[in-house]
Amino acid sequence: EWVSIPFIFLSARRGREDIFNGRRLGAEDYLVKPITRHELTTTIRSRLERNHQLLLAQLKQAYSSSLIMLANAIELRDQYTRGHVERVRDHSVIIAERMELTTVHLENLHYGSILHDIGKIHIPESILSKPGRLTGEEWELMKKHPEIGAEMIKQIEYLSPAIPIIKHHHERWDGSGYPDKLAGEQIPLSARIVAVTDSLDAMCTERPNQEAHTPSAAYDEIIRCKGSLYDPRVVDVFFEAWDEITASMNK
Repeated sequence: EWVSIPFIFLSARRGREDIFNGRRLGAEDYLVKPITRHELTTTIRSRLERNHQLLLAQLKQAYSSSLIMLANAIELRDQYTRGHVERVRDHSVIIAERMELTTVHLENLHYGSILHDIGKIHIPESILSKPGRLTGEEWELMKKHPEIGAEMIKQIEYLSPAIPIIKHHHERWDGSGYPDKLAGEQIPLSARIVAVTDSLDAMCTERPNQEAHTPSAAYDEIIRCKGSLYDPRVVDVFFEAWDEITASMNK
């Protein structure tokens, strides 16, 4: 319980060896007397704030890792989508950074891209891994996963900003998507980004009823569907970032 508390030496010993020994023992700071009250309180506040930031960063990292584990556990039900979560996240962030989204939007995109398919946990495995085409009834059930996913996390306040991505990543620019048939800029920007990266990875993945496209063939298809299925602005950035995306795919 004490490991996260910052330590500061306040000492009259000012020799270089004394300061070195203090830092070697793990102290975050070494203050030499005499010192003013203002200097002392400023140092303490600075170290506490820095410590708070570090703990918050560690918490976010642990949270992100837990969500990836959860999403990957869901993907294990579908042998054809392993690694899908990380690839969609990485490619979405590449595009979003080039579009200069704010730090807050990037964080929401990070969680939304990880959780975009979480609703598939309620889709029967027989549908997820069915060889051949789905029946009309099976397809209607599959199309419910965005709404199911959004419903699953709506009570988790920290994740609520990710709901628009989860719910709308299958909407299409021309209004032909689901679940709400949103069109154009009615679709949240982050969901428009994930729509492109999710489609890219889906096309490059072999499935029982689909041979995997080559990355270049998938790229050509996304460019072809610019302005119909996908946001033209997102596709333009996707085009600019293609070398970086392919480098990420080859890691």
